[in-house]
Amino acid sequence: MEIHHVPVTRTARVAVLGGEEAGSGPGGTSGGGGDVWTVLHGYRQLAPRFLRRFRGIASPQRRILAPEGLSRFYLASPEGVRDASGTVGASWMTREDRDAEIADYVGYLDAVTGELGGTGHHTVLGFSQGAHTAARWAVRGTSRIHRLVLWGAAFPRDLPEDMPAGAARRLEGVELVLVRGATDPLRDPAEEAREEAWLEGAGLAYRVEMHPGGHEIDPSVLEALAEPRRGGATAPGMPSPSLPCPCPLCAHPETAPAASTGGRTGGRAGGRAGGRAGGRELRDCPVCGLLFAGPGERLDAEEERARYETHKNDPGDLQYRAFLDQLARPLGERLLPGARGLDYGSGPGPTLSLMMTERGFPTADWDPFFAPDPAPLRAGPYDFVTCTETVEHFFEPGREFQRLAGLVRPGGWLGIMTDPVPVEGVPPNWYYLRDPTHVAFYRERTLDWIAARFGWEMERPERRVILYRTGVSDVVRPGSS
Repeated sequence: MEIHHVPVTRTARVAVLGGEEAGSGPGGTSGGGGDVWTVLHGYRQLAPRFLRRFRGIASPQRRILAPEGLSRFYLASPEGVRDASGTVGASWMTREDRDAEIADYVGYLDAVTGELGGTGHHTVLGFSQGAHTAARWAVRGTSRIHRLVLWGAAFPRDLPEDMPAGAARRLEGVELVLVRGATDPLRDPAEEAREEAWLEGAGLAYRVEMHPGGHEIDPSVLEALAEPRRGGATAPGMPSPSLPCPCPLCAHPETAPAASTGGRTGGRAGGRAGGRAGGRELRDCPVCGLLFAGPGERLDAEEERARYETHKNDPGDLQYRAFLDQLARPLGERLLPGARGLDYGSGPGPTLSLMMTERGFPTADWDPFFAPDPAPLRAGPYDFVTCTETVEHFFEPGREFQRLAGLVRPGGWLGIMTDPVPVEGVPPNWYYLRDPTHVAFYRERTLDWIAARFGWEMERPERRVILYRTGVSDVVRPGSS
């Protein structure tokens, strides 16, 4: 039997909102300049219904195009019956003859942009299956894309391998935004860790936007993305400055200024209004209990690195080893011989990895400043991962814990050292607040929330040592509070 592929011409449907004043585009259509968005629906959705979610951001100056997947089908009823009177959905592709289907929709989307898109600033937003479609189009197509928003899905796993030679350069200079729902049941921490390792290894800047919902288009994030453009992508994990100040751990949208505990009243300029503790602007999450520094309190990358370089982390320092042994000893007692690990946030003088390796547990190092090679992130999952005096530095602890969850195998251990917030509250001169690189402070109930969120068991051999055993709970509660 021979298989032939025959190119055909077919008619595709594109729903359009706004853009009445955007000028004249190719072929006499409107949409020459201004702001142009191409939004790609998810599996089983249709373009006109999907486009309704964007009515709030459409305007005479913003044209929104919603192309529809080329394959339509009847959806099953709740009883599993398909009939011609049922609801219709669409899909971008299946695994059958996938290369031809990908080539077809890439050519189709390029044609849509050429006919209807005009020459304005171009945002491409893909939701769920549409996110995979958008990512492939961005690296394989010819359309100019200024901003790529992948919502509710990671980059396709096969994209780095299938990518045409040099195509990764097409993403250079593109503002890349990854949008995730805190309670999305389809989130896969391992896939998110793989995605971020690939992006960082390729030197591609991106940012993550979190919202408290599930697998859905969240209006508040969408409206923030539609605000006047803020320039290119920020450093990995940095929040959008135009968004409200949600909790960076659980993504709860309503955080409050923390109760002041005294200290100086001055502080770094540029912070949001909020409570001050120890002279710093802090916010308080009512859901997970995280106490965190407002965005205006964060050092830039150069300042942060300079601060870390002053740390005296010497592997030959017996006092420093004794300090780290608070974690190394109880963790080692729980590991099987030869267990393999990663020290996440190893710092300028990696020591814990040496101590664990000396105990018979080979341990790699990774640090965003001092050991940024993404290879150890790709080499997981590990039997154990350690974070000593690291989690308090997380700008986006929700994203970081998702990555950590993907780095530890089920039944493995995540070992953390941090100084929890004192039960009586934050004292005015608490030493943890004096370090400007400390931006996330964990109450006891915050540590409990993390365990419940990921379905981990928690052990506390020392006050400042937290051992999470992963993958042992029958239920993972995405919205635990």
